[in-house]
Order: sequence, then structure tokens, then C-alpha cells
Amino acid sequence: MTLNLRIPPTVVCTQCVLQWKYHTGNSWGRDKGGEGIGHGPQEEFYGCSDIAILPNCDDVTGKAATPH
Repeated sequence: MTLNLRIPPTVVCTQCVLQWKYHTGNSWGRDKGGEGIGHGPQEEFYGCSDIAILPNCDDVTGKAATPH
């Protein structure tokens, strides 16, 4: 899975924590709304990473990237 995010250019940090939660809807289950894929309890995935958010650059030299 790939997720592209656009972070405001003023958000910069060297020691950040990225937390995420993904709630699926593709498991077979049963609830008041019926029975089938997406009904009932679904799987959830969680993750946490130590990351750095650096100023916009296209390589380690710090040269500014060209906007797309």
C-alpha cells in the first residue's frame, strides 16, 4: 500500500512520531445491517514510526526540489 501525503511546508521536525490506524471493510461478518463482506467487526491495523520531516529537497545535498 502506498499513501501520498501533502504536509504543510512549515511542518519540519527531526524527531517526530507518525501514528496511523487502518480500518478494513473486507471481512465477512454479520450485524444488524445484514450479512456479508464489510458487516460485523472488521480488522484494524495500527502502526507507529519514529520519523524526521525535513524541508523540501530532492537529494541529500539540500538542493530545493522543483514543484510539480
